[in-house]
Amino acid sequence: MELTTDYIKKFDGKWYKDTYYSSLFDSVEEGNLLKFGMDSFHDMFNSDVDFGGRMLDVGTGPVIHSILSASRRLHHIDLSDYSPSNIDLLTDWKTDTSHGDYDALIKYEMKLADDRRSVSERETEIKSKVLGIRRIDLTSENVFQETASHDVLYDVIVSSLCLEAASADKEVYRKCLRNISNLLKTGGYLIIFGVLEETFYRVGDVRFNCLHLTSEDIRTIYEGNGFKILKWSTMFPEDHPPKVEENDFSDFKNVFAMMTQKI
Repeated sequence: MELTTDYIKKFDGKWYKDTYYSSLFDSVEEGNLLKFGMDSFHDMFNSDVDFGGRMLDVGTGPVIHSILSASRRLHHIDLSDYSPSNIDLLTDWKTDTSHGDYDALIKYEMKLADDRRSVSERETEIKSKVLGIRRIDLTSENVFQETASHDVLYDVIVSSLCLEAASADKEVYRKCLRNISNLLKTGGYLIIFGVLEETFYRVGDVRFNCLHLTSEDIRTIYEGNGFKILKWSTMFPEDHPPKVEENDFSDFKNVFAMMTQKI
């Protein structure tokens, strides 16, 4: 199977969405990764932290799982991605009056929040908080490709399964993190959901590279670039993780969720 880093021509956002986000529990592809992520976002955004009002989701992909809980706390959310396929899918979702693609995700988030409204009402509310969909390149100092990157600073930045996929090595990861940090207010919150020790993941008939990172790597990189780690959790116990067999879809060994504050 071809190994690539070409997110412009090779990334099939619809395949990715339909394959990895069609099931929340015990999926063949990723196990309970998605459930762990949504539970983690709920726990963080359900805390007593004052998050402010403006949030950027970095590398949203073709899905909205990373903004569902956040949309209950923040009034201005910008989505972003590098892949044209993902930008198109997000734009279609935002502008389309129909519903359905993300019903399972929205229903689960509503269950966590004990929200008994209709799914369509909740989805309309989420869409009302999404005020921008922006093309980004994390490796560029001008992260936003269509406008200057420093036109606004955010109170919160969230990123899910993005930085390790965007980075060829640890130095590129640090560069991406510094570029993100430049968009965040001092005292603002950076929330990261990512995989540990993964080297690839599949999209359609190709495999995309992923930077192999341990939990120690993550802590060292963030603490060394001006962030204080406030919360850290992993899907599997770090001192005794289960043996995860490589499959056709990915080879991650663990998954983490982390809340940091820019100091």
